[in-house]
Amino acid sequence: MFNDLPLFQDAKLEIEALRPSIAALGEIICKYNLEDQIGVNLLHRHFNLEPNELVVKTTYCDHAVVAPQSRVEGVIPYMFSVTQDGFEPVEYLSEWNESAEGVSLGQSTLAGCDELRQAVFSLDVADKLGFFIRHQSFDALDDSAWIEDMSQKRQLTIRKRKKSDSGFLNSTETNWYFTRSPEGQTVGAGVLCGICCMIHCGIHCGWHG
Repeated sequence: MFNDLPLFQDAKLEIEALRPSIAALGEIICKYNLEDQIGVNLLHRHFNLEPNELVVKTTYCDHAVVAPQSRVEGVIPYMFSVTQDGFEPVEYLSEWNESAEGVSLGQSTLAGCDELRQAVFSLDVADKLGFFIRHQSFDALDDSAWIEDMSQKRQLTIRKRKKSDSGFLNSTETNWYFTRSPEGQTVGAGVLCGICCMIHCGIHCGWHG
């Protein structure tokens, strides 16, 4: 399943066209008061997996590492694509993460929200957008954001960076969370990717997780 996801350099080209669909899915999330649990994810991959591997995210105090693991014990799914049968895991979280209990609850909530699954198909974005269970702090008023970079071959490192950094300016949104206010729904970018932008700049000027 993971190896069928679009490559990031292709997926990111769809983002502007996907914004109405992202907002529509956000409206459903907010309708059921799920904005503290569920967000929308851009389906993509940066590398392929071997048959016995899963993509596992391990969180630390100030960063997270996303990498393939052949050991599948002690992980819980937190990111999903949508199929006719339900929600298919595409990425996992280490079970010892302090947010693991909340992720398990969010997973059950997502599985029970069939309107979200149906909306993905009615919007014709099942191959482009999925869902993630929130487990990191996202604050639209904060002067920083989570940025992922390819720290090693087939390994991503996610760190907070100031929005004024050049790496932030050259990054691409990869998932979105939603908040509600008296004025209506607000969409925020949770994690951004600087990988392909960084590689492109590196070719030209030797240059951002």
